[in-house]
Amino acid sequence: MGLLPAVNSNRTQDNVRNFLTDEFPRFIVKSGYSQLEVQSPRISDLPKSQIVGNNVEDGMIDYFESNRIVLAVVKAIDRCPKPYSKILRMAYIEEMNDTDIIVTVPYERSQFYRLKAKAFLWFADTFEDTCDLHIYSKESV
Repeated sequence: MGLLPAVNSNRTQDNVRNFLTDEFPRFIVKSGYSQLEVQSPRISDLPKSQIVGNNVEDGMIDYFESNRIVLAVVKAIDRCPKPYSKILRMAYIEEMNDTDIIVTVPYERSQFYRLKAKAFLWFADTFEDTCDLHIYSKESV
């Protein structure tokens, strides 16, 4: 038994993929950032849009939480080892499809998909302080 609980790799990869594909774009919109601002190497913590709604306080809390998550995702991607961070950045920050990424990276298709799957596991580890996307194996619980 190791110091870290056993992770169900396939389910964790699916969880991270779903987060980056479905939830991350929603956080970008709620934070007031545009996709181009997220792509920039220097995004700031300054407000980007005005919150409008019935409950300004809830809107501000939602805005700042979304802003924090967007910044945490970008930092987590950047903290992954080089080949993994490059793949994640191209796929989820620059919004490139897999075919276009494969053309730009020095990997064969099958190797690219193996690296992308590992990238999801690295992301889960680097993003864990913000939100734990790991799915743990039952024997480690």
